[in-house]
Amino acid sequence: HEFIRLVLPKGSHYFLPTSFDDLTQDDVDLMMSHINSYVRESANDVVLKPSLLGIEQKVRPEILKATDPKDNTK
Repeated sequence: HEFIRLVLPKGSHYFLPTSFDDLTQDDVDLMMSHINSYVRESANDVVLKPSLLGIEQKVRPEILKATDPKDNTK
């Protein structure tokens, strides 16, 4: 569970939660293959991030607005 959440985060103050809805069996197989390879010494090719499945984490809109240098309403 801990490693699955590295690949598919629940969300945080900055990022929206990652959905499991569009995962295919191939996605799950790929993720589990990387997770199962984690303890091996050849773990250099192991990716435990959303990018493994081509998922781009989306920053919460309120965070984007708060960090926008063009926003003069602050």
